[in-house]
Amino acid sequence: MVEDWTQVRADMLMLLRLAQEFTAEFGRAKRELGGVDFADLEQFALRLLWDVAVEQPTAIARRWREELNHVFVDEVQDINAAQDAILRALSREGSTANRFLVGDVKQSIYRFRLANRASLPATNATGRARARPGNAFTCRRTSGVERPC
Repeated sequence: MVEDWTQVRADMLMLLRLAQEFTAEFGRAKRELGGVDFADLEQFALRLLWDVAVEQPTAIARRWREELNHVFVDEVQDINAAQDAILRALSREGSTANRFLVGDVKQSIYRFRLANRASLPATNATGRARARPGNAFTCRRTSGVERPC
């Protein structure tokens, strides 16, 4: 394995540098045109709503938590960590929980967008979901009828 790394190290470092240069240039071009892409929107929303320094929602998110009666999320198996943090920032937990998730781990198709099945509630030995605090959770059945797991 060390031998393999020795053979590809220079090429991999060059590829990393090219990717970093492309990212910087692409970002500059988007700013120059006043454009954003999906990843930008996701990251801007995350910065606006989640304070990474203290791992808590920002004041803006806390204000929206009070405004939103319900936060419904379909296809939760396809969300990534950033999207999960945005949803956690905007929804309440505990006795005033307002987050409702629907998903099926067997239908997860967005791994290329960093979707993480860990976003789904853990399941017990029977395959039934154990809801995390703040989440109501429904499994999609093949019959098309959604019901609690």
